[in-house]
Amino acid sequence: MISHQTKKILVAVDGSEYSKAVIRYICYFKPFHHWKVVLFHIFNDIPEPYLDLEMSDPMFFRTMQESRMWETNQKDKIRTFMQNSTRNLIEAGFDPEKVSSKTVNRKNGISRDIIEESNKGYDAIVIGRKGTGLLKEIVVGSVAFKLLNLLTSVPILIIGMLPPNNKMLIAFDGSENAFKAVGFVADSVGGFDLEIHLTLVIRGNPEAQFTVPMLYLPKEHFEHIKIKIKNNFDEAKKLLIKSGFKKDCISSFVHTTASSRSSTIIHEARNGDYGTIVLGRKGLSRIEEFLMGRVTNKVISLIRNRAVWIIP
Repeated sequence: MISHQTKKILVAVDGSEYSKAVIRYICYFKPFHHWKVVLFHIFNDIPEPYLDLEMSDPMFFRTMQESRMWETNQKDKIRTFMQNSTRNLIEAGFDPEKVSSKTVNRKNGISRDIIEESNKGYDAIVIGRKGTGLLKEIVVGSVAFKLLNLLTSVPILIIGMLPPNNKMLIAFDGSENAFKAVGFVADSVGGFDLEIHLTLVIRGNPEAQFTVPMLYLPKEHFEHIKIKIKNNFDEAKKLLIKSGFKKDCISSFVHTTASSRSSTIIHEARNGDYGTIVLGRKGLSRIEEFLMGRVTNKVISLIRNRAVWIIP
């Protein structure tokens, strides 16, 4: 087993079923067991203006009493969730000294509060696909897009309802950011019994070339690109093997007739039963960066039950 430097991950939770799926994923995914885990909850306490109304308006007193009861109940629920989650992680094999929890009151909004906390020495942020209350749109709504757009220096690991398996798919185009994605996988999970599949998707549907030809590569370029990308594949495989992966557990494939990058990635993930998809934030050029942004958003929105790691 390759020795890894201990990483520290911030796990944003809210006590929902999706948060329980996040904890289950972390428990089942053996490479995480040597990491430090901080369970992080942002609590929406009663706004101060409401407290002022309670003091000045007797009619508002009953409403505030009910609000305080709700607040106490929610605090009890998240406290129980944190305790159960901590126990589950320790029982799964985590070092008790490397598992902690932190609950803070909401200050600037969910996404900005997560980003503020992420600046305190974390190597990755882990979030569930959906939640309840304030976190219910953490992936499919504005909060997710704020995290993806504003949090550009820390990997974001988005977890679905399915538990992890030992198969990971890396969307790879040979760019600097694609190599960063490979590097993160190598540094994080190298040496464990996992299957890694590198996939390159080149759009080349002849029927679509007439409508937006600049977004598709001519057929005669395919073979040239396949030869060029082979060197990048070989370099990526060397990084993975050096980190401890077995050579026969690493595979690669180039799709050259796809009409949609995101659909092809999703189809391959489902057909190959890859429990985790890894994507770089940017691609080879300005057009590639624009498309990769679209690809990332589509994959996150459509894959639903599988984990998606976004690596900056």
